[in-house]
Amino acid sequence: MLLTAAVAAAAAVNPCTDPVRTVACPDLVMRRPYGMRLLRTPTRPLLAGTDAIVNVGEGPLEIRARRAPGGYGYRMVARQVLRPLVPGAPPMILPSSGRVELYDTRTRGRYWK
Repeated sequence: MLLTAAVAAAAAVNPCTDPVRTVACPDLVMRRPYGMRLLRTPTRPLLAGTDAIVNVGEGPLEIRARRAPGGYGYRMVARQVLRPLVPGAPPMILPSSGRVELYDTRTRGRYWK
């Protein structure tokens, strides 16, 4: 029970907003859409384009994932890793930050997202 409270408290604190930061944080921004084109389909026209997410932060985005307990291989529990600003210091691994799932596009293969 004490461990659960500690994990919840750690999740509520964002180390990237700490004024005395000790880790290099990623900062993800959405790139402006490009390659816009109009696709004509038998039923209606569709607007298509390409987008991208760019990291403008000083640290990399690093996610470590493990298979979820009792999962069938299509879902993983994810934790974010923040690299230290001081060389040689250990990385900060945040408690469970989300999940990673396997997607099948049926036309372009399978990938983790």
